[in-house]
Amino acid sequence: MRITSIALAAIASAMLANGAYAATYIVDPLNVPGASVTGTITTDGTLGALGYSNFTGLDLTVSDGNNSGHLDLSNLLNLAAYGSATVLIATNAGLFFDFSSNDAQGFAAFNFGSTGYCFTAGGITCFGTDHSESLQAGGAYYEGPRLSGLVRIAHVDAVPEPASWALMLGGFGLVGGALRSRRKAAVSFG
Repeated sequence: MRITSIALAAIASAMLANGAYAATYIVDPLNVPGASVTGTITTDGTLGALGYSNFTGLDLTVSDGNNSGHLDLSNLLNLAAYGSATVLIATNAGLFFDFSSNDAQGFAAFNFGSTGYCFTAGGITCFGTDHSESLQAGGAYYEGPRLSGLVRIAHVDAVPEPASWALMLGGFGLVGGALRSRRKAAVSFG
């Protein structure tokens, strides 16, 4: 009976911790003079090449000091129509964009006419320069220098996911229960 209870508790803890592993990335500062972006990009937890369907959340604020705008998941563009199958590469360290790619690819979110956040390579552009980072705030366009190679655009927050907390707390509970149930040897001084 007792072993069954412990086994059931272990299975329940594993199931709680084995839920969807959404990953939230904090956007890195861009090398775009005159404008900045802050916020988060959330994925379904897939590591490796990400496509449009892997993104589950977007919460970005783009500002140029005078104007600012907000972008959410509804503003994310599916650039597959332009040849982009792989948009970003996810690792345990962050999200990366390959600016040296010759394949048409990009990552873009726009509230057309006012706010934008964009990376492009391989022939497609947001505001005129290929292989660059671009921002739009208050209708004004800002572009960074031409880039090459794999560039990190967002990093992982160091706070554990709720599922990790559940697994850890379940483990502590099991260890505590096992220690508590041990019978202490009776010591008598005669």
